[in-house]
Amino acid sequence: MNDTDDESLMTRYAKGDPAAFELLYARHKQTSFRFFRRQLSNESALDCHQELWMKLIKSADRYQSSGKFAAMLYTIAHNVLTDYYRRNKKHYLVDSTVSLEELAPPMTTPDAESALSRERLRNRLINLVRKLPYTQKEAFILREDCGLSIKEIAQVTGSNEEGIKSRLRYALAKLKSGMQNYV
Repeated sequence: MNDTDDESLMTRYAKGDPAAFELLYARHKQTSFRFFRRQLSNESALDCHQELWMKLIKSADRYQSSGKFAAMLYTIAHNVLTDYYRRNKKHYLVDSTVSLEELAPPMTTPDAESALSRERLRNRLINLVRKLPYTQKEAFILREDCGLSIKEIAQVTGSNEEGIKSRLRYALAKLKSGMQNYV
């Protein structure tokens, strides 16, 4: 470990170094926001994102570097999202008017025709991800967008590794089937 990896930064923040928190937040704010934004309306995603970081701040004094910071962060994010769904008793709250640029970073390519083709593929994939059942969507987003391992996703969601592999397998099969006519 070096003094700029996530775990060391969180340890430094827990000991009172606000600059360490600023670095952590800068590294993880986009992916942690996208985790919520791909599943909720913009307003709800903003609220949950803020709640995630507030919970992290409040729990900093209890932090122990026993695993990857990202796994801890997304465990809190999963719990915030679960609490949100319990409070609202809704499972598919993605705003249908959301711009696709908000959900995925723009792709750049010098060839306009290729760019249009890639944009269509990206839009199709985003719409297919939106339609996945919640547990498959969450596992897929944690794997592909947040970069967590299967073991970490299992830890975050309170599931076992075989269950996560199954969710990912079903999600990928649905996505592959939905993309079949586009690729």
